[in-house]
Amino acid sequence: MSDHQSQSASEERKVIGFVGGYDAFPDERLVDLVRSGEKPAFEILMKRYMPVVMAFLWGKMWERDEIADVGQEVFIRAYTKLDQLRDGTKFNQWIVKIARHTWVDHCRNPETQKRKQQSSLEVVERDKGQEPAGPGANPAQTVSEGELQELVAKAIGELKERYRLIMYLRLIDEKSNSEIADLTGLKEDAVRTRFSRGLKALRKSLIAKGIEPF
Repeated sequence: MSDHQSQSASEERKVIGFVGGYDAFPDERLVDLVRSGEKPAFEILMKRYMPVVMAFLWGKMWERDEIADVGQEVFIRAYTKLDQLRDGTKFNQWIVKIARHTWVDHCRNPETQKRKQQSSLEVVERDKGQEPAGPGANPAQTVSEGELQELVAKAIGELKERYRLIMYLRLIDEKSNSEIADLTGLKEDAVRTRFSRGLKALRKSLIAKGIEPF
């Protein structure tokens, strides 16, 4: 090892000791560390980008356990294919691509299709036994707070992807604009613009469902 490499490694150890881990390292350095055999560095990448993966999957599937399982599969694939990532600075974009391919494969799985058909049948049977809402009924006044939150969450899931990602990260994962910018690679102005447009689209969707929102 050269003197320069020794000094660099020593400095990294000091940083790790100060922050208690790899949390302060940029994506590209974490990717390099994982490739060199430092598995804990990948745990930081997973912790950092799981909200982005969940935001992508939100609305494409609704069973929370299923979303969690697919999310785990996304990072398993990312770990095994990390050598295919040429530019570590683009890990945020790369992980979304893997999420998209993983979701497609999941939907094509015969077991997934069977569960979806069964779930659809159960919904039809359940709806048959429900009394139709009276004219002018406002769902916001007839459902519990928990059910209303689910309606809002579902409406977020129905938004276009470029808005859904931002709305999920802001409203469900409670990230700040600057945090979202770091996670998505967008500029803060773009995050604010998409959030504003997403908020308008969400309000329009809720009104169409008979809910008078914010």
